[in-house]
Amino acid sequence: MTESSSSTAETRDAGVGHNRGDYQVGYGRPPVEHQFKPGNRANPKGRGKKTQNRKVVVRDVLFELVKVNEGGVEKQMPALEVVIKRLLAQALKGETKAALTILGLAQREGLLTPEQEEEVDALSQNDEAILLDAMQRFNYATDAVLRAGTSSAEAITTHGS
Repeated sequence: MTESSSSTAETRDAGVGHNRGDYQVGYGRPPVEHQFKPGNRANPKGRGKKTQNRKVVVRDVLFELVKVNEGGVEKQMPALEVVIKRLLAQALKGETKAALTILGLAQREGLLTPEQEEEVDALSQNDEAILLDAMQRFNYATDAVLRAGTSSAEAITTHGS
């Protein structure tokens, strides 16, 4: 026997590349006695499941279908559509905040004509005064919070109304 054939026989006897039934022992294939036993969880946490970023979660929630009773008929529609319809209903009932939100949404989406844009942008003096007062209160509150570490509610009560 030559030297190379005898070394091959020795490695086979040592277990490397040895056939045990139909299982081939080798790289990435440890002998049966060195494998994990049934029930052994060497890495119980393992790699985490794929996480979704905030944008994906928000999109999924907003476009999730919900059941709505509309005009006596039960329908399924995306949650975002339901919210916008209810916001519009509140605006039509006279709620100012809802109306401003709907107008802002329409303006952002470019749904208003140039004439309508001008009407939205042209605030009455009363509306301008309310907006200016709200901005001043907000500025006082944020300044107070930054300086003293107080809550914004405390800052509004000390500077506002």
